[in-house]
Parts: sequence; C-alpha cells; structure tokens
Amino acid sequence: MEEIHRNYYNLIISNKFNMVRILFGGPQEEVRGKPSQIHSGLIDRLKALNHEVVYVTRGDEFMGSLSTNYDGLNEMRARFRLDQEKYKLIIYDTRLIGDWGSGEKPQRAGLFKKMVIAPLTEVQVPVIILADPLRTELIRELVEQAGFKQIDQPYCIEDVINEVNFYLNSK
Repeated sequence: MEEIHRNYYNLIISNKFNMVRILFGGPQEEVRGKPSQIHSGLIDRLKALNHEVVYVTRGDEFMGSLSTNYDGLNEMRARFRLDQEKYKLIIYDTRLIGDWGSGEKPQRAGLFKKMVIAPLTEVQVPVIILADPLRTELIRELVEQAGFKQIDQPYCIEDVINEVNFYLNSK
C-alpha cells in the first residue's frame, strides 16, 4: 500500500457510496457501558451516509478492536494492526481514557502518546482525534507529528463529516 501521507492511504473502495465500518472510541454515560449522547448527532449523520459505526466506551475495548500481533523476537512488545477489511477509519474522542492522571502537562502528554498515539500510529487507516477542550493544546503537536487530524470540541458535525468524506474518498 503506497503511503501518500499518514492519513491519506489509498483505500480500496469500489465507489463512494459503499458502506464503511468506522471504529469510534468515545466516553460513556454514568451508567457503565452505555454510550454518551455527546456524539449521537455525529453518529446518526454517519449512519445516514450508510456507514456502520462501532462505538466503544472503554479503552480496553477500543484497543481490543485493534488486532494484537506479537513480535517474534520479543513477545512482550505488542504490535497493533487494524483489520483493514473490518474498519476503514478511526474516530477517537480524547475523553475515552478519562482523567489521564494528575501529573504535570508533559507527563500527561507522555501518557497520551504512549497509550493512544503509539498504537494508532501502527494502524494503516486514517485517524481523526476529537480533542476535548481541556486537552486541545496539550496534544496538538503529538497529533500533528503522528499525521492524524485533530478536530477540537465542541465541533461542527459537518466539519467532521467533511473530514470523514475526504479521507474515505481520497485515492
């Protein structure tokens, strides 16, 4: 697969009207496991465009959706590879992993880089990060370095849809 830019992989889609599965990691309600309604408008809009959205509310579920393969030389080092036949795009809300600890900004940014950015940089599909207001500037440079698209919250649904369409229709 030829890499044009980190988020611009040549995707094999017969036409732009095909249904695409999107992995969406986002926050949950107070009731454990129940998806938050914060993204319901975006999810409804994506579904109206005939996309299948798999919304997960726990970090372990989200990372579990990335198939884990072990390096033969070091079985403790997991490598994440998304089944490209399963998902064509990832949307990640920074509130999925919650608090990120109470350390200084560099420590919290390092945690985000290790827990989120590192596994997602190995995935060969476009990634859109929805950054909550408390973390927008803290992670901006990390997201740009990884080649992901950051959209700050609160967001306009049409802006996100335009980015999704851009990545899915890029050839």
